[in-house]
Amino acid sequence: MIKIDTEKLISWFLKHKRKLPGRDITDPYPIWISEIMAQQTRMEAVKPYYERFLKEIPTIKSLALVQEEKLLKLWEGLGYYARARNLQSAARTIMEKHHGIFPRTYEDTIQLKGIGEYTAGAILSRAYGLPYAAVDGNVLRVLTRYEANPIDITLTSTKKYYKKQLELLQPSNFGFFNESLMELGATICGPKITKCEICPLKDNCKAYVQNGIGLYPVKSKKIKITIHEYTCFFLIDKNQHIYFEYKEEGLLKGLYSPYIVEETMSEIDANNYLETKGLCVKDIVSLQEQKHIFTHQIWYMKGYLVHIQNKENLVGRFYSKEEIGSTNMYYKTSYKSKLGNIIIAACEDALIGLWIEGQKYEYKTVPKEDIIENDHYFILVETKKWLDDYFNNLKPDIKRLSLSPIGTNFQKDVWQILMEIPYGSVITYNDIAKKIAQKYGMEKMSAQAVGGAVGHNPISIIIPCHRVVGSNGSLTGYAGGIDKKIALLTHEGLDMKTYFVPKKGTAL
Repeated sequence: MIKIDTEKLISWFLKHKRKLPGRDITDPYPIWISEIMAQQTRMEAVKPYYERFLKEIPTIKSLALVQEEKLLKLWEGLGYYARARNLQSAARTIMEKHHGIFPRTYEDTIQLKGIGEYTAGAILSRAYGLPYAAVDGNVLRVLTRYEANPIDITLTSTKKYYKKQLELLQPSNFGFFNESLMELGATICGPKITKCEICPLKDNCKAYVQNGIGLYPVKSKKIKITIHEYTCFFLIDKNQHIYFEYKEEGLLKGLYSPYIVEETMSEIDANNYLETKGLCVKDIVSLQEQKHIFTHQIWYMKGYLVHIQNKENLVGRFYSKEEIGSTNMYYKTSYKSKLGNIIIAACEDALIGLWIEGQKYEYKTVPKEDIIENDHYFILVETKKWLDDYFNNLKPDIKRLSLSPIGTNFQKDVWQILMEIPYGSVITYNDIAKKIAQKYGMEKMSAQAVGGAVGHNPISIIIPCHRVVGSNGSLTGYAGGIDKKIALLTHEGLDMKTYFVPKKGTAL
């Protein structure tokens, strides 16, 4: 078992620690952000990005809801943008599975996207004081020198060994202990420059005592990079759909890929090859060569755009450009209310639909068959809470929810006006028409056109289209039905004696 004077090391750390992002706090969210930012980036360089990020995205919930464009803009300059996307994916998991609270168990934390053993140990020990080690390159360098251990630090087993060893120790504060080891490696026990004379562990450091600092840590030789040459066929059928097949093995396992052959072919050879596979080639166009660099492989890709007249002998399927270009997943759930069953739909980062079951234009903006049932998706859960508050007369703020209604620019402008109507108030179609005319610099806008936009509102109740009435007090134009409109206005406390249901027509 490794023996370290943990309290001496912690005492040194508390006296000499640097001022760094995420330090001297116990809130897991900023600690998490600082740890992810510090990956592949010098900690000193992280500070301005860290401060700006937390100012714009101060909570896990706001991280889960932020638009990707804004997220990546805030990350600009740090590089490795997958880290930012993984942060948001993990935040959404926390909202969905952990009620918006960063998990307290190692098992739950390690399941979050972008969080490995080191990051999990760092967050849990610093935020919650849990006894989990955080072993990175700095820590491995310190420990192998301290023990004069020739163990290969590039091996996963080495990390696991030292993680286990450290977790057997019982420091007074495991968070401080983890930070002290990292600080020691970053400021004293460097890869090339060391300051052994001021190291708090020098008296028991075997490498120092044996004058062998330069012998440790031991790293295995770099893995040889292999070079591969491929021909990539983008097969297109008569419907302009593109062929992709699911890879069961290899580097692309679990991914969809175009038709790939491991050899470089000329255009004539490529044409002949496809014909030998039973494909009738209509035309073939050579594409610019590409180079793809992986960790231990380099792929040189020669591509061809190929229109084919048959689909026999192909194991994959053809996808439309819309299918390929669509990156959104859609989720839905149901909510039982006094108005009847309500259907709620969301994309990955915002609410896109709320319909009273059976209403006009239900599922108009998103095909029903494209929506996955998910009662626990965090946006849907938040929407249910909002509806609970609404039907309990708590007047919830619309700004609590991230909304992304799908429609034309004109419709969105109308819906934006609807969002500004106070609880328990109404506005007329003519009033909205005047506002729209003013916005567009027009002399006049049709109230009928406004009525059409109001009627197509895809997020009922929350975007309160029920608060729009005719100039003469007529109740009309509600896709959910006049009875639902009356019920909602009555619920909000309006005196319904001043309004009426027209016998015919719209009476806008």
